[in-house]
Amino acid sequence: MARWLTRDYQDDDLESVVHLWESTSALGQASVFTVAECIGALRTHEPAVVAVSSGVVIGAALATIAGERAWVTRIAVDPRALAAATGGFTPADIEYAARVAAQTAFEREVVQGQETDERGASTDDYLAALAQVTPTVTAAVQAHFAEDIESFART
Repeated sequence: MARWLTRDYQDDDLESVVHLWESTSALGQASVFTVAECIGALRTHEPAVVAVSSGVVIGAALATIAGERAWVTRIAVDPRALAAATGGFTPADIEYAARVAAQTAFEREVVQGQETDERGASTDDYLAALAQVTPTVTAAVQAHFAEDIESFART
């Protein structure tokens, strides 16, 4: 599974983030906010994070705060990176891993009494849970699907 790092947005990320937004908007990851509005929010240092894998921005999330209100302005995830990170996992596998991570966080806080500044499951909890889950779609099943695609594809 590909490893990634989630960190605060930095001004040097702007070109990569805009490219990600533009390349994913046609895939249903569009926003009601224009790219120009989002760039303006980034330049005024609204809260934003990026996910980076091997030095490449593969995800970005931007929020806007106005007085007592806040909202998510834009989220984008590179679908190729998501597929690579979850290869073989079905949505049910991922849901199960999320439940394991949530249970781990619950036990750490309630049962073991270890309170932290951040509540809930951490990235490390999710990664550990995914490492425990066996993907439903094995390499053999993937190969079988590929053969079916070749056999039944219209040319």
